Amino acid sequence: MKKTIFLHLFLTCFILLTTLVTQAADQDISFNEDRPTFPIILIVGAPQTINIGVVGAPANVSWGFFGVPTPIGIGGCPATDNNPYVCQGITITLPVGSVSSAATASVGWTGVAPTSGSLTFVLIVEGHAREYRIDVRRPLDLSFVLDKSGSMGIISEGTTTRWDALKTAVNNFMLKLSNPAFAQPGDRVGLTFFETGLTPSTFGNSLLPLDPGAATMVQTAMNGLSPGSGTAMGLGINDAKTKLADATRTRDILLFTDGEQNVAPLVNTNGCDVGGVALNANCPVLPGSSGNLKIFTIGIGNPSPTYLTTLQNLATKSGGNCLLTSNGNSFTNTTSMVIGNIDAIFTQAFINLLRDNSPQLIRTKSGSIGSAAQGLVDFPLNKNVDDLLIEVSLNKNFEIPQLARLVAAIRVSRNGQDVTALATPRWVGSSPNTYMYAFSFNTDKAYANKLRSEGNWTVTAQPNGPASGLTYRIAVIADDHMLDYTCSQGNALPTVGDTQTFAVQFSDRGKPIENATITAMVYRPGDDIGDLMARNTKKAAVPVRQQDRSAVGILKYQTLLREDASFVRALTPVEQVVMLTYRGNGRYEGNYSGMNVAGIYQIVFRIQGQDSIRGQYDRYEMQSMYVKAGQIDIGKSVISNVFTNGKLVMTVRPVTTYGRFLGPAATDAFDINAPSAKLSSIIDNQDGSYTLTVQSTTKSAGSISILQQKVFTGNLTEFKVSEKIPSVAREFRPDAVNVLIPNKNFTLKAATGSTVPQKTTTTIPKKQLQRIPK
Repeated sequence: MKKTIFLHLFLTCFILLTTLVTQAADQDISFNEDRPTFPIILIVGAPQTINIGVVGAPANVSWGFFGVPTPIGIGGCPATDNNPYVCQGITITLPVGSVSSAATASVGWTGVAPTSGSLTFVLIVEGHAREYRIDVRRPLDLSFVLDKSGSMGIISEGTTTRWDALKTAVNNFMLKLSNPAFAQPGDRVGLTFFETGLTPSTFGNSLLPLDPGAATMVQTAMNGLSPGSGTAMGLGINDAKTKLADATRTRDILLFTDGEQNVAPLVNTNGCDVGGVALNANCPVLPGSSGNLKIFTIGIGNPSPTYLTTLQNLATKSGGNCLLTSNGNSFTNTTSMVIGNIDAIFTQAFINLLRDNSPQLIRTKSGSIGSAAQGLVDFPLNKNVDDLLIEVSLNKNFEIPQLARLVAAIRVSRNGQDVTALATPRWVGSSPNTYMYAFSFNTDKAYANKLRSEGNWTVTAQPNGPASGLTYRIAVIADDHMLDYTCSQGNALPTVGDTQTFAVQFSDRGKPIENATITAMVYRPGDDIGDLMARNTKKAAVPVRQQDRSAVGILKYQTLLREDASFVRALTPVEQVVMLTYRGNGRYEGNYSGMNVAGIYQIVFRIQGQDSIRGQYDRYEMQSMYVKAGQIDIGKSVISNVFTNGKLVMTVRPVTTYGRFLGPAATDAFDINAPSAKLSSIIDNQDGSYTLTVQSTTKSAGSISILQQKVFTGNLTEFKVSEKIPSVAREFRPDAVNVLIPNKNFTLKAATGSTVPQKTTTTIPKKQLQRIPK
């Protein structure tokens, strides 16, 4: 008991002392210290006046602009040394002539335009200079929209369900988001859960101030819920939209889902509306416009083209970003960088969402902690970084009294000197598995200890500490407003066989950087997911009562992930590296032509370099890329049909132009457009074939489309098998086509060992086979 009380007191005093020492100093230019760039954050709608004085100066001093005010991302403002300087609601006024050292300069802010951007300038007082950076931003309203449907109970990794992995990821996201480096007065957060409908939680229906208290409330709300029932994604988005009604603020939705929506109103595949009601006035949103509802989507991959396309369009059409995992599991590259798991994806989503506030990914790494002293991660850091966050996640929760031992066992060093004591410790909840070391370089404590950002940093674990034997994941994030980069893909929805262009726009305080080394590491799926599933004979059993009413093709995918290790191995990512070439004006480009299979690709951009102005810098950014199946070659596809009792029943096993089966989970990829015919049902046979039933007349004319590609026009009864047997389908169609008739619905015979029910079998003579019209 005494030991527990002592640890409580130790940790409490440690945090209190840190808080007292790290309070920001006033805006004084000290004649006794050389301080780095001083940030000033201005919130739109919050008028403010900031006075800047001097400390340790003689009786009289002279003020001036050593570096003229230069706007970055603020239109209509000059780069000039006018005194006073005026720029869209900002006024900088300096004392004139030789004045008393008690005189002050001021930064006045009306609280209105600009909506966002930066302004840099350097003041000089009697030979003593300090650089200032003014950051202008709107107050943030963010609402999580989280899927708690039945499929979230699936095992994600080891014994961890998707729901448990999501709880950890959201907790860590809130730990970073509520950090003073990024959260500002007026920011708010909301929380929406959906399954078959909206799920009430202890968080409530209102937006709450973004602070550590809100982070704890998010954790409590998620701990009180469990997955179950359907996927009402549209309802969840509409609920968040209602909460985010104030268009004078930044309005962001962070949507997480792991399956196809199956409850109305449905989100349109084009990403523009929910149930026919527009999400924004313009879709896509107009460049440079403000007040839009921006949506960031995170999805667990599955083989459904519609699901993946919808998530991609929701993000890109609203100005957000889409991140996807291959199956919820993680993998690591050759540098032990964690890629693809839910927590890693949420870390990148945090950076994407606060892009204008400049969090940047320095490094991630995972591994195991042994009983001997060891280095966990090391990284270089450049000059002019405001804050550094080192997030350590372990596969064990620690009670509060244990945290003091953890602090002592995990050390942070800069240039070989232990600086752990200069960090502010942060966590969420009373039993966390994630702990953060937060360094701020613009504080009295940092100045007194000569702590600067630039240098070589190392995180180590001491022998026999409380973390020994545990696995860890470390994420390192810098708050850097000087270095600015945008990583992009030329084609938001590429197709197999396309060439993708990767580009990075890179600058320092608005000035292009031309001597960086930039690469894009592409992690391509080991095989085409649709073709792999089509050729796998395992069939998913469809429960009589499905909690989540998942499509049968998705159920097969989930079954294979769970039961077929060879299927999982076949999807193991293959790394391919693209070097980006400098094209001028801070732009780097490189082309990638390795998209030869359909599926989810992960891309990791790396930006690195070193010079006398910035020191050594190293940045990473993770992105996802869904590569759609290519065009359907109807001449290679396996097709049969029969017309009976006013119904046209056709079975189609689509093959792409590059010789791969489209595969299961694509029932909504088919469309029939005919005045006198109506597509009444589609059956996914789990082997890449689909049975389509059409209410028709004997002479119905129209068109058939697959993946929005028109593959046939004419009398629908003439949509038949080709005379030439394609090699890709030969094992399924030797000399003739075996047509099965279960319950009068024709399906093609699957590969040997298939569990497709077989009732009546009819053989179509080869002479009756007809060539498909081109």
